[in-house]
Amino acid sequence: MKKILFEVISLIVFAAITLSINVSAESVQTPNFDINGNKCGTVIVYAEIERDVQVLITQHTEEGDYDYYDSVIPCDSDEKEYRFILEGKDDASYTVKIGVSKYRDSDFLQYYEDEFTIYDVDEIKTDDISGYQYKYSVYKGEELSEQKITIDEKDQDNIVHNEASIYFPTAEYVMGDANSDNIFNIRDAAHIAICCAKGESNKLPEWADYNNDGIANIRDAAAIAIYLAKRA
Repeated sequence: MKKILFEVISLIVFAAITLSINVSAESVQTPNFDINGNKCGTVIVYAEIERDVQVLITQHTEEGDYDYYDSVIPCDSDEKEYRFILEGKDDASYTVKIGVSKYRDSDFLQYYEDEFTIYDVDEIKTDDISGYQYKYSVYKGEELSEQKITIDEKDQDNIVHNEASIYFPTAEYVMGDANSDNIFNIRDAAHIAICCAKGESNKLPEWADYNNDGIANIRDAAAIAIYLAKRA
């Protein structure tokens, strides 16, 4: 009996360890290109918002720009924190672009961008710096804004930290739902057309701007009709 109990406990412990390894592995993203230089940089994106969060990390070189990572953190995922490993070879320059949709079911994203350089710690002649970490926490806010938490702060392991909270405005309206009935269909295109014909396009809601050009007008009605025709 004791032997059976011991085996059961051992299996439970093994399963727990395996699960923890798998979960942590999921948070570390796989780059689109091989990282051959010194892996001395890390970007962490933490998402606490009811929207999918797109993360695009681009390395800039003399030969051109390379999108090292193009990932999406699903809003319904249990894994809220993604890690991205970066190289510091030749003092690599990067842009981090974080995108969140303002309206439900919309492909048009609001973007936050940040640029920085990961210096090759192998080329630094002192032991003052051993790596770099940039962390971005994504939350819902009244407007697209940034709050710096930490700027070039070095920890006991000589890793330089930069941290910021990024706020994105969101709304529960459906993009293109011009008549605000929570259903996106051809009636929305008709509603826009009628308002424009009456000279009342100024009465259309912000989310009626389906083509995202900053103006709600007859072009949005056409864009909706074309999209629905293609989807049918």
